[in-house]
Amino acid sequence: MENTFKETKHSYMNIFLLILFALQPIMDVLSFWLIELGKSTTVTLLLRMLLFAATVLIGFLVSRHKWIYFVTAGVLISFWAIHYWNCYRIGYPGLLVDVSNYFRLIQTPVFILAFLSIFRYYGDSLLPVRKYILMNYGIILLVLLLSVLTGTDPHTYSGDQIGVIGWFYNGNTQSAIITMLVPLTIYTAYCSKKKWFFIVTTTIGFANLFFTGTRVTYFAVFIITGCFLFALVVNKCKIWFYYMVPLVLAIVCASCYTLSPMYERLSNYNNHVHKQQEQADSQMPEAEKPTGEDEAPSDDVLEKYRVIFESLPRYQPMIEKFGLNAVLKQLNYSTNMSELNNARLMKNTYNYLLFNQQDTMTKLFGMHLEMEYCGSENYDAENDLLGIFFLYGYVGLTLYLLFIAGFVIYFLLSLIRGFQKVFTLEFACVVASLCMAVITFIFTAGMLRRPNGSFYLSLFIAYGCYLIERSGVWDKGKALLVDKKQKEIGVK
Repeated sequence: MENTFKETKHSYMNIFLLILFALQPIMDVLSFWLIELGKSTTVTLLLRMLLFAATVLIGFLVSRHKWIYFVTAGVLISFWAIHYWNCYRIGYPGLLVDVSNYFRLIQTPVFILAFLSIFRYYGDSLLPVRKYILMNYGIILLVLLLSVLTGTDPHTYSGDQIGVIGWFYNGNTQSAIITMLVPLTIYTAYCSKKKWFFIVTTTIGFANLFFTGTRVTYFAVFIITGCFLFALVVNKCKIWFYYMVPLVLAIVCASCYTLSPMYERLSNYNNHVHKQQEQADSQMPEAEKPTGEDEAPSDDVLEKYRVIFESLPRYQPMIEKFGLNAVLKQLNYSTNMSELNNARLMKNTYNYLLFNQQDTMTKLFGMHLEMEYCGSENYDAENDLLGIFFLYGYVGLTLYLLFIAGFVIYFLLSLIRGFQKVFTLEFACVVASLCMAVITFIFTAGMLRRPNGSFYLSLFIAYGCYLIERSGVWDKGKALLVDKKQKEIGVK
């Protein structure tokens, strides 16, 4: 009777995970169409909150260390209380917006706790997580195919009609999701031992990365290939077929660089920037540029800069708010149009100017999201770590970095302690996914503060931790047992 009850619980858990994984891309598609139709995305936000709450509740109930949840909740609530007080002090026009943004941010640490508790409790009785990931990625590919066939794909870069992204709203986030899913999808195909399935899966995965059109997805092909091949060598795979398929596909992607959407996008961008640069150089000769040591440029020089920046309309609200000279000083009086057209630099410039105007408490605990809007422009930083810094100050960024550093150290120490036990092919694919996530949140705002992106990040961190625990590298008893079994297999 007891075994039957356990099997029932595990069956229900598998169903829940099936629903949870299947709904992730479906909610993204729903949000896309709601935005396209000019409707509110409240329904998807509420659904995400419901699934989040259900996952956390399950994780809490099955956890053997419930005190971790209380400590985490205490830290998150305490910080929020101080952040709220400071925002209220300086003027709080958008409480709901800021609360929603904070909810997105805290999803990562809380989801990690919940997933790790679930993996620990149910263990191998759960269906392999990689099968849920394969299903999830299959839904994304189906959506992608439907969007192309119906001619409704919005394109990764809609202005240039370049890149294939499907019915997904945020290109950076979707690029991150794809790069995280492909490695474990390839591993699942490898585990099937069906060579045709491995060829098809790897080809589709790499083609998806290639045609998305972002730099992250294009270079992900080579990062994933390198990690996979290295892991095959470490795990002493003797079947050359599994080496050759990703290697050949990576070579094909490299050979077709000039045919890639990424190259087309960069070419269009460079051509546009080149024309702007010629105009800027004719307007402002190098000899007339301020060195930065001068107190302020002359009126004539400022007027020349003003003409140059007329071709950069997104700077205009910033100039009106802070003044042309302040903006130029922050940009080190640059007339490099490649730099000035960079959206990340532009947004960072605004945020640094704004942040430097704040008092000590605001620098410690952050500003509210509405402050990053100026005129018709949204200057929210296109870098997740900088975004956390500006919105939650030195304290908020420090707490988040400590949180991330904890897992990095745990992974590194585990590899040092027992590399052969830990660095399985599956773990290597998880690490490859996490590497792509790190690249994403360093160079874009598509991960840590996006509920769809942070879901996958949380999942892979928790799954990586679970794989380490399952290896027994930190448990002497388990480690000895693993060694004994390996020796017995070797003898036989």
